[in-house]
Amino acid sequence: MPIPPDFEAQMQLLRDAYARELPTKLDDLEALLQAAAGSADAESLAPVQKAAHSLAGSGATFGFAHITQHAREIEYLIADLRKQAVVITPAVLVDLTQRIGSLRGNEAPPASAAVAPVAVVESLSSVPQPLIYLMERDVAHAEEVSRQLGYYGYQVACLPADTNLAALEPASHARALIIDTELLPRSEDFLNSPRPQCVLPTFFISASDDMQARLQAVRACGQGFFVKPLDMSAVATALDLLKAADPPTPQRILIVEDSKAMADYIGRILQDAGFDTRVLTQPLQVLGVLAEFSPDLILVDMYMPECSGVELAAVVRQQDAFVSVPIVFLSGEQSTERQLEAMATGADDFLTKPFLPEQVVAAVKLRVERHQVIRRYIERDGLTGLLNHTRFTERLDIEVMRSHRTKRPIALAIIDLDHFKRVNDTYGHVAGDHVLRSLSRMLSRRLRQTDIAGRLGGEEFGVILTETDAQHARKVLETLRLDFSRIQHLSGGQPFYCTFSCGLADLSQRQTAPALLEAADLALYEAKRAGRDRVLVFGNKPA
Repeated sequence: MPIPPDFEAQMQLLRDAYARELPTKLDDLEALLQAAAGSADAESLAPVQKAAHSLAGSGATFGFAHITQHAREIEYLIADLRKQAVVITPAVLVDLTQRIGSLRGNEAPPASAAVAPVAVVESLSSVPQPLIYLMERDVAHAEEVSRQLGYYGYQVACLPADTNLAALEPASHARALIIDTELLPRSEDFLNSPRPQCVLPTFFISASDDMQARLQAVRACGQGFFVKPLDMSAVATALDLLKAADPPTPQRILIVEDSKAMADYIGRILQDAGFDTRVLTQPLQVLGVLAEFSPDLILVDMYMPECSGVELAAVVRQQDAFVSVPIVFLSGEQSTERQLEAMATGADDFLTKPFLPEQVVAAVKLRVERHQVIRRYIERDGLTGLLNHTRFTERLDIEVMRSHRTKRPIALAIIDLDHFKRVNDTYGHVAGDHVLRSLSRMLSRRLRQTDIAGRLGGEEFGVILTETDAQHARKVLETLRLDFSRIQHLSGGQPFYCTFSCGLADLSQRQTAPALLEAADLALYEAKRAGRDRVLVFGNKPA
């Protein structure tokens, strides 16, 4: 969508202001490096790492992509030096000095540079990163908000303080607008007059928690109000709740019917009603199709030559992953007694042939919707919203079966928060719950839609990365580990940080779901024994 004509000019003013401050920021970075030069301890580089971290976030936010790239390289290099407790040699200092010098090579982008907002961190998800517009006078705070939301998978574009919101035509992937209440007029005329609404949901942030500020935000049509210092986990949660309404995923119906004509007839009826159908005319192939298709409901002909519907239902119920999937029998059986006997073997409903199309649609729709509501309650962890332990292991069984069938790789990650008991003891269980929700929120936003995350219990989480081997999964989890360590948590207004350890394994190392779990768990144990805050692949030695 088009941007107002004065938008580029206003953004250029912001870029120019940042460019004027940039030489001073680089001088400060170099001075911190020189101060660390007198120490042989790599830990003395901590202030340099922090300054590089700040540049890495602010550069991209204001259109300086090259600053972010080079500053992030410096930050990561120093992080590795500190982790390995490397002595600061003259060669190390020369390398870092040269890298800082590379930041000075092109401090200001051309005046005609595009305003495309740049994400602070690269998203791991296949879904485009949602865009958040931010209006904030405090440049340093704007940088920090941009950086923190970037860790949750959002990109941020800063708007000038005098942006005409009524004329703003947001980008197609824009999700919301965040405004500091200081940028709103405080006159009674404003508070008592109708305000032209922005086309985006609007949230307000404020250094004040008084009634006047909150009333002002409400009258300005705000959908949320957050007090500084911001609890970024709460902000990210509020933004997630605004998730654009994607087209609903069609419910998957497996039709097991030896008569192809009848199966195609039922399939056409359900497809026209919006269902995703799969027809199986050879019931002995049901296990492979179950793993690949993972149906939300199974329609089964009761009388088939190779395998009766009753027998097939019993086989399906032997699979832990499909114990709760609704099964509906199709048959010309008129005897109520025989129908009840059949349903006692594991079916949920009975459709008597011949039936009207609307009967099939109504029966399937009712059963699937009821099943989805119940499944939501029984398979999701109440605190994090991720799959619970039981459902996660069931999904692992399904994905392992699918992987063997399709010959595609699959990796399993087990994540454990480091020193979580200390977090609860120091900051309280409420703060601990916030940390758990922050990690789950990050996993949900940053992973691909095809990946599966669950809470295994306590502070332990699992991630199934489909069509991915352990080495590629390690790169993904390393990025998440580093970014999670930078997320700022709050307790009593005071910030604190957490880290996690991770163990990885894939099907090339272990062939069954239980063995894969065991291998990833052993890798996690080695990662924690080696010092925590690291990702380790099963069979690899800690660095």
